[in-house]
Amino acid sequence: TFPYAKCLDGSPGGFYLRPATSPINSTKWIFVLEGGGECVTEESCVKRTGTPLGSSKFWNATTVLTEWFQNSDANLNPEFYGYNHVFIKYCSGDLHTGQQRGPRPQSKVQCSGHHIIEATLNSLNRTHALDAAKLLVWSGASAGGIAAVATLDWVADLMPESCRVVGAPIGGFYFSNNVTYNYTFPPAIAYVPWTFDALVGYYHLWDSFVPVRCVNQHPQTPWQCIFAVVSYETLNTPVFVIEAQTDKIVMPLHDGSIGIKPIHDVHAFVPKMFGIFVKARKMWISINRIASFAGFLPMKKAK
Repeated sequence: TFPYAKCLDGSPGGFYLRPATSPINSTKWIFVLEGGGECVTEESCVKRTGTPLGSSKFWNATTVLTEWFQNSDANLNPEFYGYNHVFIKYCSGDLHTGQQRGPRPQSKVQCSGHHIIEATLNSLNRTHALDAAKLLVWSGASAGGIAAVATLDWVADLMPESCRVVGAPIGGFYFSNNVTYNYTFPPAIAYVPWTFDALVGYYHLWDSFVPVRCVNQHPQTPWQCIFAVVSYETLNTPVFVIEAQTDKIVMPLHDGSIGIKPIHDVHAFVPKMFGIFVKARKMWISINRIASFAGFLPMKKAK
């Protein structure tokens, strides 16, 4: 059992697993951390508890994995289609970094994203011999991409030396955005501040995990290590960064620039980069293999 691996509402966190298709790929793994923004106040965290981003009560027993590297069609995804695929669900609102072990006194929400990641790895060690892996690709998109960088060395340190661990964050290379949209046409909208100053509060709200090597270099400002622009230079693990010049999600969410059409949108740009990464084309065609959900408390069997 994993008592701390909880969603914001206290329901169990979890992941979807699609096992390798053949013995030759049984020691190869792809992990993708789900994206979905963040909550930066207790009030906004409470609001997420009524959605799949705050509670596993809304999750299905099975799902079709369509995130980035997880297409199971050999023609479309020849490099990775047959690997073990794990999709870690995001229900903690904390960029997968929270380390809380119980609900907050007033709001009753719990930010435990890092515990969910840890429980996922421990569960797979017990049930699917993850500790015998020879290759592990650690990825995620948006909020999951931020977490993929922040936890990359930690994951690599957990794996045996015989396992090659590589990072592939998608849209997760964030920076302190001190210059926001301030034009009048179209007017700016409300946005979530995304600066180092604002990050201090989020770090304490979530009780965030941050990479140790980065903290050793920035002991007075550990919260900055949530952002890849700071932690990247401290990484020991190889990483292939997939990032666009602008992002139509980031621009309104953290910049207030709704209505601006980016010249290079991550949702158009990433497919091209992803194609380069895997030597394949058209990676978003829906796949037909089903993954089963695994929670960290007694769960429903997949249909």
